[in-house]
Amino acid sequence: MIENIIKDYGLFIIIAETVLVIALLLWRLSSDDDSTDEIDELKQDKKGLEKQLVEKNKLLYDYTRALNEANSKLKQWSDWYEQNKHLLERQEQKSNVIEFDLSQDNKHQVNTSQVLYQYLQEANDGKFMRILPSPEKCYFRTWEDDGVRKYEFCGNVAKALANINAIFDDVCEIEGKRRGATEIENVAAGTLDSELRITSKAKIRLK
Repeated sequence: MIENIIKDYGLFIIIAETVLVIALLLWRLSSDDDSTDEIDELKQDKKGLEKQLVEKNKLLYDYTRALNEANSKLKQWSDWYEQNKHLLERQEQKSNVIEFDLSQDNKHQVNTSQVLYQYLQEANDGKFMRILPSPEKCYFRTWEDDGVRKYEFCGNVAKALANINAIFDDVCEIEGKRRGATEIENVAAGTLDSELRITSKAKIRLK
């Protein structure tokens, strides 16, 4: 009787251990499958990140190359300017200057000479700020004639007419009607002293 109980109990223990081992094996296999899936996902994420890194490195390389090219061109221009700025500062435009005698009804040429033009930055309180080698953004040009520095209007007519008061009132004597004018004629040049202060105003005629 006791032997049968022991035998049955031992069999039960063996069965229970067997079931437990099988359960552990199944759980382990299931865990291995989940780990494998996670590893595969991580590998895919890694590949995606590596691809993005390659693309961003390419963009960074292109940007760096373009920046280096721009810096190289800027340095070339800067070097050229340093070597030639003294020439630019002396750059002057040759042209003919015609003065008119206002004492006559019909204007007639009294002096024509080959001169070197330079350009004047805006005037303030009857004095021009400085002489520039280029006409860009300037409305007056200047030259020397027999030791006297003269000046006259030279610039964008449309812009000058749109700002007549600001540009001409303290600098020129104005003839003609301002309203409806479309042209500006230089009638007589003005004169400047050595500090670019106006000693006599230029004369213009609006048409």
